Amino acid sequence: MTSADNALILLAAAPAWAHEAPAGGLTTWDATVVRCLILVAGALVGGLGLLRPLTGPVNAATRRIAGVAAVVAAAGLLQMASSGRASWWVAGAQALVLPAVAAVLGRPVVAAVGGLVVTGTLAVEAVPAGGWVVLAVGVAHAAAGSVWVAAATAVAAADPGTRAALLRRLAPVAVGAAVLVAATGAAQARLDGLRPDATTVESAYGRVVALKAVLLAGAAGLGLLAHRRLVRRRPAHRRVPGGLPGASALGLAGALVAGAALAAVEAPPAPPVPGVPLLRSVATGTTRLPVVVVPQRPGWNLVHVGAVDAAVGVDRSAPVPATPRPGVTGGWAAVRLPVGKSRLWVRQGGRLASLRLDTGRTGTGRTGTGRTGTGRTGTAVPTDGITGPDGPECVSAVLGYLAAGQDRTPDTCPADRLADRDAASLRALVAFLAGRGVRTVTVLDDPSPRSRTAAGVVRDAAALHGVELTPAPRPDSTVVVVSGWSAGDATVRGVARGEVPGAGTYLAPWLANARLLGYGSGAVVALRYDPRDPLPLRYAKALRDAFAGEPATAAGYENWLEAAGATAGPAAGAAAGGPVHLYAAATVSYLPAQFAHDHGVRGGWLPGGAITKVTPPLVE
Repeated sequence: MTSADNALILLAAAPAWAHEAPAGGLTTWDATVVRCLILVAGALVGGLGLLRPLTGPVNAATRRIAGVAAVVAAAGLLQMASSGRASWWVAGAQALVLPAVAAVLGRPVVAAVGGLVVTGTLAVEAVPAGGWVVLAVGVAHAAAGSVWVAAATAVAAADPGTRAALLRRLAPVAVGAAVLVAATGAAQARLDGLRPDATTVESAYGRVVALKAVLLAGAAGLGLLAHRRLVRRRPAHRRVPGGLPGASALGLAGALVAGAALAAVEAPPAPPVPGVPLLRSVATGTTRLPVVVVPQRPGWNLVHVGAVDAAVGVDRSAPVPATPRPGVTGGWAAVRLPVGKSRLWVRQGGRLASLRLDTGRTGTGRTGTGRTGTGRTGTAVPTDGITGPDGPECVSAVLGYLAAGQDRTPDTCPADRLADRDAASLRALVAFLAGRGVRTVTVLDDPSPRSRTAAGVVRDAAALHGVELTPAPRPDSTVVVVSGWSAGDATVRGVARGEVPGAGTYLAPWLANARLLGYGSGAVVALRYDPRDPLPLRYAKALRDAFAGEPATAAGYENWLEAAGATAGPAAGAAAGGPVHLYAAATVSYLPAQFAHDHGVRGGWLPGGAITKVTPPLVE
């Protein structure tokens, strides 16, 4: 694209009327069509009223145009109100004012005041929430658009003998309105973060924006051509054909329609940040499929999608199936990414979609605060370990940052080291078991650094409290699981099926996820926070909003809490370092009423149930 093309897109991309969905939060095309009619017709009526002191006597054609536009806008407002998409009080008042303005066009001052009211109310309603700057820019954009389209319409509808004089009077106003439309459109595009990149241009949103840019440019060109013909002719022959300003008015009306239609088109995603985990969703038919790529760096990456029947890859002709993995939900695939920019193709149900990637030019990623901070360069998630059995937990940890609105890349994955607080929790767990009279314990671990260290902590604590260690589970021994999600899934499933003997199963803190706790094994987990408390529930909701259907996990919550600490306040510190309790999973059928009622178990950590506290604080 040329710089001129980019400028046109930025100038046209952000009409104030395009930023808010139809009333009631609906974005269906029928509501959008009605909304377009209201905004375009209302803008025309309001603009004609505002310009009335400059236009001179109003002819019959202008009155008819204003009357029809007022009726169309009023009918649209009443339809929106009758369908519950707008307030009857507001819509009814506007529906009365619009025909009144059209009726008083013969009275310049009254018409100008009425036009100001119509233009102002429509503009304020169409501008999205976002502070005074967004409101001011949006209202100015809407008002300028109303004046521009009304000026072109007034000239086109004027009598042939007065058209040249009217064009001469309104030309400075139209030029000023056009400049203001361009300036406020560019400002609104910047406020919205819209960029003239390939992601924007190739999207449906970008195509509508391009159409609006063409219509605006065409309308401006026709207006300039009409004015040029006027000034080049001798005074006795200065007549302006109505076709040029009429076509300009139609082009402006079309641009307003295109701008309003953007409310029903999904805005394009922001360009990928090089070398930082990417979270997006792609359209596969009538649904949207969430996709996360970690770490989005050259080499092997782990791709997680919200379905098990999808395939992904950089080669659109040979995508890799995204298959289930133990202890997690959704589909997972290891994909090797090249250096720099590329595409990830996603296939589901015979439909193909893509998203843009950018792995950067070096082998390091940004590990700072992402969009909201400065960022720093450092060693990010190692690509050689992300595809292993602990990769899904690493992805879940990254999703915690992303759900908090930050694109941080952690230096390591959770399984690379044992956190001090988790080690203390395991010591408290062993002390609790010893106090309950447990005499034998079986520790189940895996080769990861965290698991090996945790197994050593449990063994040392068992020796301290005189608890015997057994090499394999047996009916009289208590099982303590300190492995990762993959091995832990096999253990918990074995316990639920009666294949793993034992006198109780206890899970390390990092094994708190819906899949492991949902098998009905009776396993309990040691945690320093209650998953039913407000902050964990806020995390679970933020995660579902970011990646639909993704279950909450301990790794994700801890990173979300770290990223959201500034907004969570002092409660964040308490939530991260409270006393250790043991928690058990309970399905909704067995939940006491007070647990099921307070939090609506559907919105908690365990779908169809809840994770409930079963012990007082453990002694540390």
